[in-house]
Amino acid sequence: MSIKTDRLRVSAIITTYNAAHFVEDAIKSVLAQTRLPDEIVVIDDGSTDDTARVVARYASHGVRYVYKRNGGPGSARNRGIRETSGDLVAFLDADDLWLPPKTELQLAYVAAHPDVALVSCDRWTWKFEKDRRYLERFGPRRNLDARREVMVRNIVGNPSQVMVRRDALIAAGCFDTTMRWAEEWDLWVRIAARGSLGFVHQPLSVYRWHSGGLAHENMWHRLSGQQAIAFRAICAFQPVGWRPLLLLRAWTDVEVMRATYAVDFDMPRRTQLYHALRVLIYPFENPQEQVRVALRGLLGRKWYTALVDRTPLARLRLRGAQPVDLEWKQI
Repeated sequence: MSIKTDRLRVSAIITTYNAAHFVEDAIKSVLAQTRLPDEIVVIDDGSTDDTARVVARYASHGVRYVYKRNGGPGSARNRGIRETSGDLVAFLDADDLWLPPKTELQLAYVAAHPDVALVSCDRWTWKFEKDRRYLERFGPRRNLDARREVMVRNIVGNPSQVMVRRDALIAAGCFDTTMRWAEEWDLWVRIAARGSLGFVHQPLSVYRWHSGGLAHENMWHRLSGQQAIAFRAICAFQPVGWRPLLLLRAWTDVEVMRATYAVDFDMPRRTQLYHALRVLIYPFENPQEQVRVALRGLLGRKWYTALVDRTPLARLRLRGAQPVDLEWKQI
């Protein structure tokens, strides 16, 4: 029997660092929830901008402000966990948004599935500097086992997409503050080793992509960090017989991203070619996407774009930038 949703308290934790120009929209998106969280706290990770003044406007709405010395996003989220007391914890990065039904739908899912430690959702990615929007789906592909899949790739997403049971966070050890890259994925893997993962298959958050928060040098190192997380988790997985295939799949997934970034950030042609060819070593993970990425790396962005715009290969292009009525525009 599921636990009634009114018996579960939800804590919303907004983490921010020098994001005064974003954090107000994040707060508004939490206050616009169809089921308001029971407590809302903003953890300021050592900002030197106007964040405190912006957040102060919402004190009358029950939004609490906590300032701490800079320690990174994992440290800020851990502080938020300590500052709150809800049965369920939902994170929001200051430059992201929640859609209005997020808390209500994820709370209902957790209440109906007592074995689920963490529930995630799909999301809209908004590259607002170019006003491009596209939908990203999360969860295991082809109904595969989530506990294995989360070691191959981050099927959960970023912290702004999840709602987690507090006891699961504590049991898993919360965020590892010594990690520089992908500390959230590392935590999802540890949570999945102890409990089930759940997914609401509709977009409930908006990931606001902006160039100020992403440099190609950082992304390249981040991929190495992601690969290390995957390999470490897989090498400890039981039964042992699964490990070779999982390692190959995880390696392939990272190579697809490396090949993509090599073209996106105009890296040297030899780098583009090298990673494009490596994508095809194990072409069975996501064949259509792998062929698309390999062709893009082999031909280069200019020639690939010209080719797919004029031939049947256009079907290999990623679905994206869909013309949709985005309700979050009204927040």
